[in-house]
Amino acid sequence: MRHKSMAVLLCTLITPLAAQAAKVNLTIPIRVPYQAGLNVPNAVLAECELERKFAKYIASEAKGPYKKVVMNPEVSAATPGHALDIRITQVLAPGGGKWSGPKVVAAAGTLYSDGQVLGTFTAKRHTRKGRHTCGMLHNDAEAMAEDIGDWLGKPTMDARLGDAD
Repeated sequence: MRHKSMAVLLCTLITPLAAQAAKVNLTIPIRVPYQAGLNVPNAVLAECELERKFAKYIASEAKGPYKKVVMNPEVSAATPGHALDIRITQVLAPGGGKWSGPKVVAAAGTLYSDGQVLGTFTAKRHTRKGRHTCGMLHNDAEAMAEDIGDWLGKPTMDARLGDAD
């Protein structure tokens, strides 16, 4: 009996934090904000709702590694529990859909647990597939959200996700 208790204790101590993520909630922003000073085309700002769609895609993908995803207007290191502070850092979206070339979206994020950094990443995706500029950007954001969802299962420092190499 004593050995069984010791084995359980040891397993608990060596279980990685990522595996324990399924037992806690994750807070993400309702809208993934653009990095301050980022030049985003006016048409993208007015028509694409990229900030909201990206947050929705991340919430969907984070449901695997986390018990529940909570969406707040703002997320930072001061947010209690596990929190993903994320920003869109690049948008390349010339108008004209597929005829004007590839569309690119990049983001950077930090995962916190009660203010302590668990991991950081840079993510990037580009596509030439799609008919309209917004749809192409949404495809990029959805692919990045899948990358981020995988990373949330086993966060690391300075990870480069998707096409961010």
